[in-house]
Formats: sequence, structure tokens, C-alpha cells
Amino acid sequence: MKTSIFLTLVFLSSLADAQICNPHIVDNWKNSRYDNNLDGTVTDKQTKLMWKRCAEGLEGVGCSIGGTPEVVWKKALELAEISKFAGYNDWRLPNIKELASLVKRNCYLPSINKESFPEMSQGFFWSSSPGFYRPHHIYDHQSLQLSFASGRERKKIRNSKLGGGLALLVRLGQ
Repeated sequence: MKTSIFLTLVFLSSLADAQICNPHIVDNWKNSRYDNNLDGTVTDKQTKLMWKRCAEGLEGVGCSIGGTPEVVWKKALELAEISKFAGYNDWRLPNIKELASLVKRNCYLPSINKESFPEMSQGFFWSSSPGFYRPHHIYDHQSLQLSFASGRERKKIRNSKLGGGLALLVRLGQ
């Protein structure tokens, strides 16, 4: 009975594009945690990191203009290096711990604060953190990725021809 209710809720929420949150888990990612800098960036008061509100390729107040192309890891690094967004030139890819600090552990679809990060893609985002390394192995060059659909991490080959990942840029806030 509980399973059928849960599956019904998941199905209905997918139709309504609604975030699903568990009220029994403490919400440490409330709107008050973030300062909207009104320039397309958000500062996390807990970590002191400044984030772009939109994934690379998206823009606008609601992050609804444009598209989020999947890129290989090197291209994601290049996007960060050339970015001059909001007048800052020190954007970078976050490491996996920084990226995971945004995961709203009491919610999924998406598992991120929707007011501070609207229209966050359901895809996997690159981090600067390497995956495991085994010398002379086909998977030598991997990085960790994180999905804001569920908060799940995975390893991905950096130059995969089978798709890449998305980029969300960060910098040290002042």
C-alpha cells in the first residue's frame, strides 16, 4: 500500500514539475541560507561561495533562456576560465564537496533550493575532483559529477564521446 502511494506521488509530481520534499528531514537549505546578489549570482552564507544561479548556457532571471549543452570536462574548465560573468574573472568548476554542499538532502526532483537556483537541469554537473585512478587503465582520466535531480554522484570519463556533463560555476565570495 505504501509503495503504491509513493509511486502515485512520484508520478503526479512529475506531471506537475514539483519538487518532492520529506518534511521529516531538517531543511538546512532554506532561502535564508542564500543571498541573491541580483546580478545572476547567489552567495551561500554558510560556505561563503558565490555561485552562478544558472547552469552554463542558460540566462535570465528564471534561467529559462538558452540551453544547457553537455560538454566534455576540458570544455567545462575552459568555460570557467573565460567567464567574466557579473564582472568577475575568477570563476572555476567546483570540487565535488562544494557542488554537494548545494544538495538539498530533504528533497529531490530537484534536490537543490529552487528559489536560489531556478530551472536547475536534471543532468550531471562536472566537478574539478578526479575519480579513481589506476595507471594504464582505460578509465585513467575521470572526474566526479553530481546530479541535482537526486543528489547522486558518479564518475565520468573526462573526454567521453558518449556525452559529457553540465557546468555550474563558482568563485570564492567576498
